[in-house]
Amino acid sequence: CIGTVGMGAPALPEIFTAVKAGNVVSATQIVEKHPEQVNATDALAETPLLLAARNGQTEMVAMLLAHHASPAYQDAAGKLALTYATEHQHAEIVKLLEAVVSLPEGQCYWAAFKRDGLWGFIDQAGRVTLAPQWQGWGFDAQTRIEIPPHFSEGLAAMRGRQQWGYIDRTGKWAIPAQYDGLGDFYHGVAPFQANQAWGLLDQHGEEVCPAKYPKMQNFSDGLAWVGENFIDVRGTPVLPQNNHERRCNLYEPFRDGSAIAYSGRDTESVYGPVFITKTPKGYTETHYDRLDCHLADDTYVLRRYGRMGLVQRDGTILIPLEYDQLDPIGSNLVRVNQRECYGVVTKTGQQILPVEYEDIGQASGGLIWVKKDKKYAAVDLLGQPRVAPRVYQGVKPWGQDRAAVKVDGAWMFIDAQGQPVGNSTFDDAGTFCADRAPVLIGAKWGFIDLQGKLVIPCDYQAAPHFEANGHAWVSVGNKRGVIDTSGSVTLPAVIDAAKLVAKDRIAVLANGRWGLLNDQFHVIFQPRYGYLSIEPFDAFGLARVVIENGERYGFINREGVLVIALPSEALAYYHQIQ
Repeated sequence: CIGTVGMGAPALPEIFTAVKAGNVVSATQIVEKHPEQVNATDALAETPLLLAARNGQTEMVAMLLAHHASPAYQDAAGKLALTYATEHQHAEIVKLLEAVVSLPEGQCYWAAFKRDGLWGFIDQAGRVTLAPQWQGWGFDAQTRIEIPPHFSEGLAAMRGRQQWGYIDRTGKWAIPAQYDGLGDFYHGVAPFQANQAWGLLDQHGEEVCPAKYPKMQNFSDGLAWVGENFIDVRGTPVLPQNNHERRCNLYEPFRDGSAIAYSGRDTESVYGPVFITKTPKGYTETHYDRLDCHLADDTYVLRRYGRMGLVQRDGTILIPLEYDQLDPIGSNLVRVNQRECYGVVTKTGQQILPVEYEDIGQASGGLIWVKKDKKYAAVDLLGQPRVAPRVYQGVKPWGQDRAAVKVDGAWMFIDAQGQPVGNSTFDDAGTFCADRAPVLIGAKWGFIDLQGKLVIPCDYQAAPHFEANGHAWVSVGNKRGVIDTSGSVTLPAVIDAAKLVAKDRIAVLANGRWGLLNDQFHVIFQPRYGYLSIEPFDAFGLARVVIENGERYGFINREGVLVIALPSEALAYYHQIQ
């Protein structure tokens, strides 16, 4: 486990003795010493929380919940702790248990789950609302991941024996199963397929548009792609038929008044992109030769006649299509290449550095390395000189007005005036952050301070730079851990893998089990509760987990409490039911 010794659970669940006696102090001591006992079960599949909730032990329930007891476990009778608290009218305990569920109050949320090959639905408390009885929606053609059923505007498309229809929230057929395919409802209409063609129907099953299109996707921003064109909710095409051969595929559906279609079928880049924008006078189409890159801020690197530029989603040209290559080097800066020379412009096309350099590095720490006449110099983000040109064998990105440079086969650090930092050289070096920079001596990594002094010994097989929060991942052997800027161990090196599952939550893997940390690397729960996977948290603050050798799915909240647990083959994310 993390921060303690040993991974095993005790042979006897002594927590039950303390709970049955109502001894909160003793029970607290037990779960703090043996946290795995908080969700232990007896011969009747009762957990300590179930027992305490049934007996009306409010203080005990609060303590167990604070130590990550799960309200999602059911006993042999299929009852939850909340069920017993409600039946025995323990009002305060009911409030405690209901408060654990992270979904918004006053609204209804359902998730689909799969059991014995059939799909059903549960509510936000994990109670079965519709028993599994329907076949799935099939598999995504690209990812090959099964598509779980879901509701749209109160109805869910489901397959009957051979054809498709819509059920309502009671599980009854609202629209009979008589179609070859169905889509999601949008403003009262949904796609349907009949006789190998697609049309639109309303929530009463009446045709709004006859089946006449070869394909149809779900509506987005009021329009649905039907192959070579978009239609509105009445089924009317919105684009002129000329140039329809230039938009035979859809890259991105309509969003915020614009969409992107294309004519090519390349998977690495999109050939023949068509940017389609809604205007007060109708729709405009702008054609390019190739879409090379989609950046995070909804801008696109495009080509026309062999030249590249940067274009907004609405078709606005930010950087003219006149360069051989474009590469983002910072949040607002782009490196451009013309005839094997480099320059820098902003994402709005303003020139920062003329196209006259042999190479230009990433913008970091407020500075950029530039190379000209075989010499490196540094400029600020406005293009003003900061470090005079000099011959270096290599350079590393700037951080805190310092950078590593390679001279005579060894690495050293200089400041923003080009002066040496300290008098030591290294076999390799990284970038300063949080007043520390990684350095390699021999085969091991350590860290120096801003004066170039080695303050954290070279004891690690790998040591990336520190994060802004003052922590760094380090490797000891084939395990990973975390240290702070003093070199103190924040997280022992017992981690096999780690991944970000929320802005302030990190899932960590140790000995085949996953645990959860916050962004300060404090343990929310140890990787020993049998979680075989933890997926990213959704908009409701829930993360899907696989537990108990893959035989059970569930959701944990941000505090690590298992709020829903199901013996099912699959469990979809929650969505709101209108």
